[in-house]
Amino acid sequence: MKDLSPYINAILTRFRPTETSAEATHRFSTSEVREAIKQLNPGIDASEADVYNAMTEAGFSFDTAPGAQSLRFQWVLVEK
Repeated sequence: MKDLSPYINAILTRFRPTETSAEATHRFSTSEVREAIKQLNPGIDASEADVYNAMTEAGFSFDTAPGAQSLRFQWVLVEK
């Protein structure tokens, strides 16, 4: 597993994990988080599994968007 702690720490300066999905102010897919990391550091070879592991280790959770017509999991975050 890649060490994504600098990127997760940057996320944690702006967001915190949610207590419930209803309090989420932002929702991101694993690929969106991965792409944001790759935009900053194009040389990093982090997989979506690496992002998933780093996000769950940081205490973030995921769910499906309320009212969605499809099943799409997203990380739920609260802006500080």
